[in-house]
Amino acid sequence: MSSREIAELTGKNHADMMRDIRRMLDDLGEDVSSFAEMSPDSYGRPQPVFNLPKDLTITLVAGYSTPLRFKIIKRWQALDTQPRPPAQTQGSLVFAGGPGHAQTPCSEGSEGSSFV
Repeated sequence: MSSREIAELTGKNHADMMRDIRRMLDDLGEDVSSFAEMSPDSYGRPQPVFNLPKDLTITLVAGYSTPLRFKIIKRWQALDTQPRPPAQTQGSLVFAGGPGHAQTPCSEGSEGSSFV
């Protein structure tokens, strides 16, 4: 689930959500750049976004209020029922995510990028 979608569902500012995700990933010893990519905003401008697998999304919102956790869990349930395309490399995208994490697309060379 993207950081933008999590921010929308929880009613939080995306910049604050990005901060919370960075902090959580640091606390867990995860490589922040493994979950980061650039994605166009509503004006088509590339903006930083994190794509989190289910376990990290739930970990993130576990510290939020019960209604916010419930919204996220319901959204993941809806995502789980949608058919998934087979994982593959497409163009300049590579699929990242450590062991036990869903395969998440991430732009090549994102490690060390300034948006992370």
